[in-house]
Amino acid sequence: MEPLTYEQFKQIYLQEIERLLKQRGYTIKPVIIGEGLSFENITLDLGEKICHSIDIQEVYAAHFKNNYPKFHIAEQTLKCFRDFGVVQREQVESKENILAFATNLNKSKETLEKARIPYLVIDDMAVYFKFIHEIPFGKTMESIVYDSHLQEWGCSVELVFNIAKQNKAQEIGACAVNWVELPEDKLFGRVQTIVDAKHLCYEPYDLFGLNGTGAMFYPEVLHEFEEVIHEHLIIVPYSEREAAVIPESCMREAWVQKELHQNIEKTEPRLKLSNHVYSYENGKLNRLKETLEEVLSAMSREADAVAVSYENVTKHKREGR
Repeated sequence: MEPLTYEQFKQIYLQEIERLLKQRGYTIKPVIIGEGLSFENITLDLGEKICHSIDIQEVYAAHFKNNYPKFHIAEQTLKCFRDFGVVQREQVESKENILAFATNLNKSKETLEKARIPYLVIDDMAVYFKFIHEIPFGKTMESIVYDSHLQEWGCSVELVFNIAKQNKAQEIGACAVNWVELPEDKLFGRVQTIVDAKHLCYEPYDLFGLNGTGAMFYPEVLHEFEEVIHEHLIIVPYSEREAAVIPESCMREAWVQKELHQNIEKTEPRLKLSNHVYSYENGKLNRLKETLEEVLSAMSREADAVAVSYENVTKHKREGR
């Protein structure tokens, strides 16, 4: 049997939760936060109260990997909703809880505008915002920042972005997974850490967190890498959930290029974010003139030229003996 696509799984998952709720006599229904965007979370429609939300993509990935029965997943979801309790909406929807998320502009523009979700255009990306309220033991309550919130506060989307960017790495759950070159039969290593200079090394990383690639827009997050690496950082936001952070000189290494290619190729089409590459130095994020394909192509040609040059030198040495 062909595995379910994300959309197929989501539909069945929602139907199963709704069936269980109805079976138990509840009139409330499940709803999707950020429907049509890549960070879709499921929660319950409780009016002025908000309960825990669950990342549907993570649930789908667990199902896809372990083939959990959909009934079991729906049961566990309802258990989370029941056990984690609720908070008042006003407790969640405050400026101090705002985080920035990134999505592909062409793919999501219509969805954002139809839902009246304010966003900033940054090259081929749209940056929008969510309220993320965390309480102990992994409970996360969230909702979307809408135009109505900006009107209520009397502020612009640019100001909301500046508010969000004040968060530090630890406050937004920014994590990094380092790329470690290992013997060929083991491919690449993976070590996950919270983004903190004392835990980082001079290596390429994948950056992610509560707001996925949105973490790249936080100066305090990239500053942690800069403190350790001491050269330009190259930022490649290939997925809406992960962005590569690479020391500039490492981009010339064949194994780094290979790993970057593999990451891009295995990214689901619906999660692809940008075709641009950025550099970061002294607190500034700048877009490179070249696209991602052009950067990788140039690096590949440079690596080939170095290999040919080395081969020629070796050949001349052999012939001169």
